[in-house]
Amino acid sequence: MGFSTNLYLDNAVSEKVQNLILKGSNSEEKLRLKKTLSDNELQIFLYLRWKNSTLKVYTERKCTQKEWDRDKQRVNPSVYKRGSAEMNEYLGKIINTVHKLHESNLSTGRLTSKEDLRTIIDEANLKEKMVKKADLFSFIEQFIEDSENRVKPATLSVYRSTLLHLKNYSKEKKVKLNFDSIDLVFYSDFMNYLIKDLNLVNNTIGKYIRVLKNFLNSATEAGLNQSIQFKSSKFKAPVEETESIYLTEEEIDLMYQLDLSENKRLDEARDRFVVACWLGLLKIIKIMLLKVYVNLYV
Repeated sequence: MGFSTNLYLDNAVSEKVQNLILKGSNSEEKLRLKKTLSDNELQIFLYLRWKNSTLKVYTERKCTQKEWDRDKQRVNPSVYKRGSAEMNEYLGKIINTVHKLHESNLSTGRLTSKEDLRTIIDEANLKEKMVKKADLFSFIEQFIEDSENRVKPATLSVYRSTLLHLKNYSKEKKVKLNFDSIDLVFYSDFMNYLIKDLNLVNNTIGKYIRVLKNFLNSATEAGLNQSIQFKSSKFKAPVEETESIYLTEEEIDLMYQLDLSENKRLDEARDRFVVACWLGLLKIIKIMLLKVYVNLYV
């Protein structure tokens, strides 16, 4: 084969130095070594060696020497507690991809470059990022982060509140939420949660439902969401019904006759308000006359 692919920790304390310190009598040096091995996170580098050539690129992953298994060139599952399976799978995929690429290059006479290795690592990072984004909550968190410089603070606040309510609903109702679970059954249950459990009014609930649909639309456009039940007419944002309040002609006239001469500011404000009311009435009258004309002559 004539080449090797390996993983190492950058600037790791060599076994020779470790043995010298541990065999010595200086207790302070031993404590410093123990702390160094346990606390100092080191960059994991990939090395590709063949003939007289060596390529070295960092994997964008770190761990301490205590967490690293030097012989297996992977993190030690019994020590590394931040997702050892995911870390070792990530490192394994990179090693295998580099191995296959270099083997193919050797058979065609092409030289493997550092840029080739960098591309492999970048693609592995992108795939990992997309997998994380495929999770509903992770996608929403990323969506909010990407929106920070293009929407108003008030809008961001509604985004964050919507995410918080979704997480609390998931936790309190013991329901695992993902893209596929956002259906009409979820809609009904979530609406009940917002109305009965949180005592929210329709206008507030409407904002959260509209924002949720916005999240789902973006995820669908990105190819991360295949469920489109949220587009159903039944998956709608409620609207607060308000009673129309208006003044009659008699009430406007009474306001106009009110003596406010002792307060010039209120007197002027009253006049402006009355004028606005009458202009509104004139507009309504014009619309009514136009309708009558259309019905009679058109």
